[in-house]
Amino acid sequence: MKNRIAFVCIGQAAGNIGDLLAEKGYNVFAINTSKEDISTLRNVKHTYHIPGGLGCSKDRDVAKKMLATSYEQIVDQLRSYVTEDIIYFIFSAGGGTGSGFSPWFIDILVNDVFVEHDPDYPDEIIRTRTVGAVTILASETESPRARENTYNCLGELSSIDGLCNIFLIDNDGQGDLRTVNKIFVDLLDSVLTIPEKHKSREGNIDTSEIVKGFSTPGLSVIAKVGSKANMSSILEKLRSNIFAELDRDPDSKTISFVLSSTIKPLDYSTIVAEFGQYVDEFHTFNQECNLVMLTGLPFPKARVNRIEEHLREDASRLSTQNKNNSSTVLKSELNLLGGAVTRTVPRREPESPENPKTSRRDELLARIRKR
Repeated sequence: MKNRIAFVCIGQAAGNIGDLLAEKGYNVFAINTSKEDISTLRNVKHTYHIPGGLGCSKDRDVAKKMLATSYEQIVDQLRSYVTEDIIYFIFSAGGGTGSGFSPWFIDILVNDVFVEHDPDYPDEIIRTRTVGAVTILASETESPRARENTYNCLGELSSIDGLCNIFLIDNDGQGDLRTVNKIFVDLLDSVLTIPEKHKSREGNIDTSEIVKGFSTPGLSVIAKVGSKANMSSILEKLRSNIFAELDRDPDSKTISFVLSSTIKPLDYSTIVAEFGQYVDEFHTFNQECNLVMLTGLPFPKARVNRIEEHLREDASRLSTQNKNNSSTVLKSELNLLGGAVTRTVPRREPESPENPKTSRRDELLARIRKR
């Protein structure tokens, strides 16, 4: 699979994961607005520093503007360095560069750059590359800005038509981030190398089945447990791991494929009971571990709602602090700090026939054309 899949890492957090993937022999292309962040990468051969970029300081709008002004150069670099037919974008949802840049860029690639029209059916499109995402969520202990970025980034990501598989790495309660990065890379590599490493007379997983699993829309999780683990332990690991917690609402049960390499056959009835009816399963066997990947899972609504709830609490506290700072210390006739403390958010114009809503792609391309 190493000749079929590549990784595009945007921002510092993603670059750290990309360095581990490059060490394992995968093609990695790192993009950043900060030269300092790029200079820390030891194994990534292909990098691109966006001209004039000095970092985004968690400002998603700054990243979008940089993308708008450097769009053509970035696409040229991508075409030069990345020829694989499956591309996974890795980025942090809580930062500035990856969070602001990635959803827009993916949207344009999936729905414009990597698109051909069927000559026999002009209204139908053929996507020439498969694009997925690995997104790192901010933890609940990170700043309100990081969590707001995460919420907005997920909203944009979930609305991209044509985006395939998504891994949501959740930093909440995980501890050391370097350990989390290594766990993820090891899990991903374990699944991608199943066809070459795991062989059995009772069934094998070939490359086309791995491609199908990594091309399916929706979320994916991977679990790896020891050789003595039972089905209950496997299910628990699929639920409790480095990925965003899956919803337990019975109405949220959705799943597409099960890929597994295990010691003994899985009890698929328990997977159906826990996650929903799958479309198909691909399995093989080994003598070392139990490795299971689920694809086509729904977005974790409970996790997203929790982010929003805590943000509203933070906003209320910040609003109270701003009022206190501007009214309890200074004399009313001076009011020197009132305007400096309160941050004004521009109001969006409501949608109307005269002011129709435009897609992120149309808006960005319009910005580029005005350069």
